[in-house]
Amino acid sequence: MPAKIPKSDRGNRVHQENTSSPFRPQLCRDRRTSAGRPLNHDGFLATTFVRPGLPLIGWMAAALVGGIVLGSAVPSAPLLFLGTGPACLFAANVSRRQRRHRGCFVCVLAAIVLLGAARWQLHQAPSARESLKDICGDGPVPLTLTGHITSVPCLHSRPSSKNAPRIFGTARQSRFLVSTQSVMTSSGERNAGGNLQVYVEGDATATLHKGDEVMLTGRWNWPFAPGNPGEFDYARFLNRRQISGLLFVNHPAAIRVVVSCSKWSAGYWVSELRKEAHSVLVTALPEHVRGIALALLLGNRNQLPSETADAFIASGTMHLLAISGLHVGILCAFLLSIFHLLIVRRGRALLLTAAVCVIYAMITDLRPSVLRATVFFVVLVVAQFVRRNQGIISLLSITAIIMVTAQPHLVFDTGAWLSFLSVAALGWVSGRAVSEIEEQDVPADALSAAEKLHDAFQALWTRLKLRWRQMLSILALTTPLVAATFHVVSPAGILVNVLLIPLTGLTLCVGFVLLAAGMLHPSLALIVGPGFSWLLTTMTQIVEATSSVHMSHVYVADIPDWFLMIYYILLPLILLLRWRPLKRIAVLCLYCSILAAFTSATQRDSPHELRCTVLDVGHGSAAVLEFPSGEVILVDGGAMNRGERAADTICRFLWHRGCRSLNAILISHADADHYNAVSGVLSRMPVSEILTSRDFVTSKSTSVQSVIQLADAAGTPMRILSTGDSAQIGKSFVHCLQRDWWQLPKMPTTMKNQ
Repeated sequence: MPAKIPKSDRGNRVHQENTSSPFRPQLCRDRRTSAGRPLNHDGFLATTFVRPGLPLIGWMAAALVGGIVLGSAVPSAPLLFLGTGPACLFAANVSRRQRRHRGCFVCVLAAIVLLGAARWQLHQAPSARESLKDICGDGPVPLTLTGHITSVPCLHSRPSSKNAPRIFGTARQSRFLVSTQSVMTSSGERNAGGNLQVYVEGDATATLHKGDEVMLTGRWNWPFAPGNPGEFDYARFLNRRQISGLLFVNHPAAIRVVVSCSKWSAGYWVSELRKEAHSVLVTALPEHVRGIALALLLGNRNQLPSETADAFIASGTMHLLAISGLHVGILCAFLLSIFHLLIVRRGRALLLTAAVCVIYAMITDLRPSVLRATVFFVVLVVAQFVRRNQGIISLLSITAIIMVTAQPHLVFDTGAWLSFLSVAALGWVSGRAVSEIEEQDVPADALSAAEKLHDAFQALWTRLKLRWRQMLSILALTTPLVAATFHVVSPAGILVNVLLIPLTGLTLCVGFVLLAAGMLHPSLALIVGPGFSWLLTTMTQIVEATSSVHMSHVYVADIPDWFLMIYYILLPLILLLRWRPLKRIAVLCLYCSILAAFTSATQRDSPHELRCTVLDVGHGSAAVLEFPSGEVILVDGGAMNRGERAADTICRFLWHRGCRSLNAILISHADADHYNAVSGVLSRMPVSEILTSRDFVTSKSTSVQSVIQLADAAGTPMRILSTGDSAQIGKSFVHCLQRDWWQLPKMPTTMKNQ
């Protein structure tokens, strides 16, 4: 019978490891000490955040990002920046020779800032070829052009929401980028440059591959400047990514492949793998989970119903659907575990895992978060091979320098910032937890059953506390940016993510097995498919239940621009400062800035007179009435075939005006372009009541009844107005002149203030 070891001696256990295993814990080599520490299951992040302060490479990454921001804010003069940068480096060398280390440090950072500004301005410099915007002007122009496909062609199945049904256009749409070479005009063929985002009605992915030279006939267009306050600037978004237009093609037959790419090229095989993976998921899974599977494994969120997407956003779990660093991290851990079971040497396992991650990133079309995680893992693998123990900040900084140098527009990408902030939070918490984790070095045979059970519960509790602290740190780092971008704060996400991340990890592993099995043989996918479908259904039910809980999420108005800058300057200072009085001052300033931002976002300035704002929603109707007494009424809300986008436009305007609720929504009649955005507004902000006619509530339209059911579920009463009726809304009155308002040449209602 094994002897029991007293609890007081457990802290002195000697670590036992199998030195013959290729996956034995590796020792972190640090030049400051000869001691080493084993890498635990939390990965390399947990072992590397040991140096206080910000390393030199971190300052360099911050300077490069600041230089890109500077280059976007000042007039274009790249030659000036390129000429001044070497001068700063020369000054840094002089300071180094004179042993003025601070001066050398400042000069090096200044040189990096100037080079970053030059990199951005060169990135945004016009091409030598004529731009399509110069050829086509501003409006929609039909044209024929030739170019090369520069992204993996992806098929998107756009669902028709029951609240905003599709009126025209096909449900299936193909999307890809084209680098333009020439364009046919009435005066003949002209050389043209620039990248185009192409939208093809129907499935055009069967015969197209990345790298093909194609000829397309369609309608070129360029988005207008924002037509409403608070609206997303899509034209600026495209400009930063060097996309010079949108091309809408009505049918795949309007595309002709001039020169096919080589079957030995990477673009051909990546396109084929993408199509094969899409086919496996469509064939093996039922329709109700197909959209979630495509979003989870391939990053295709366009097939998600709007109701499901809203549930994930409201519960604070949208990052589980968006292809992100979490997915790549789970893939790496899954592959390394398999290689460990197969007794593959550690070096080969790391190289094979990195190769699979690179292929996966290319299949998912190099999304910023996936690209960040892939570059991060590749840098980590290189560091392991050269036996350099890099901290989490150093690894993230090297990754940021590589990515920002290659794609400077990522500095302005919210997804990329959220990805980096989340990994930084995970690494910081895991690094602090390293010294708190007790090594379990006593052989299991030396423990009694009660001690084994106690240790198992203790390990589970320690892991839960670690996950909880990770979620809190991620929340602290990302909430202001999420609130400023998406206008939502999800307190429930702290709890549900702790439960869902392990479930998501299991679901992703089963999904990866499904893809691999389906690519080997279609019949194997049918075996794994039911289990994957059940996991997806369970995850969706948890998310929907969480989003339906009262106060699980809160939509907020616009956050002041100054707050983000102050918040993300003060927070690192609080973490890095050692002098306690100065740290307390920084904490006090942080609390004051949060209070000021919250006060600014919750207070709304009422107009001194009745204000009516007719919103630009395209072919539709939406108007906002603001009364001097503070009431806000939405008159109609909808757009032809763009109900969800119209709802986003309406809500962004209201948030921009400081409104977080509506006193009433007035729906004039049951035409879709007058009400198909109401459901989206109801799901994002509280509405006191809905005013409408009897014809609307008695309509047999499925979408109308869906709006009524959603209003009932939200507790929003509906009031029917007839000719001559009046309704009091707060201190204001609405008087209905004519129920069938389209029969009159005047406004349907009159509003007056009491």
